[in-house]
Amino acid sequence: MKGGISYKSSVNRTLHVLYLLTMNGGPMDLKQMIVRVYGFLLNDNGEILISDEFHYGMRMRKLPGGGLQLGEGTAQTLRRELMEEMEVDLLPSKLVHTTASFIRSVFNPAHQVMGVYYHVPVQDGNLISRFKLEQAAACKNGDVFFRWSRVGELNPLDFTFPMDQEAWMVFKGQYDSGLFT
Repeated sequence: MKGGISYKSSVNRTLHVLYLLTMNGGPMDLKQMIVRVYGFLLNDNGEILISDEFHYGMRMRKLPGGGLQLGEGTAQTLRRELMEEMEVDLLPSKLVHTTASFIRSVFNPAHQVMGVYYHVPVQDGNLISRFKLEQAAACKNGDVFFRWSRVGELNPLDFTFPMDQEAWMVFKGQYDSGLFT
């Protein structure tokens, strides 16, 4: 075989790939799987709630949500996180997206991250008026600001992390097809 490696079996090829992944800092160096659950909180005005946050010395834009804890289902996690972050009891209605590709944590390279995204309808006028459309300036570690953004004015690059960008494209396609009306 010219310019390549010839394998006697698929097992040999698999072992070689695993070896290369280990040598190149691939999945073999991982220590933990982190499951994050987020919500596309969509109101009747065609706006979703965005979270502007500052953690680990980094400004980030993402969706409301957080980490799965042992003993929780993903919908329970999102409901708990929304209660903790915003003091609202909202029910996720539809699973929108689950991460399909390998994602290494930006904050800890020994962690793999998986994202689960739900549509969460918001019809509570008090919640809608609690957050403004303009952007807040997150400035110190731990700061979190929520704001409404019009679905039609957002694009994937408005989100900090590739995992959220991928989920946004799926949500936007479903939104544009009228799935949430």
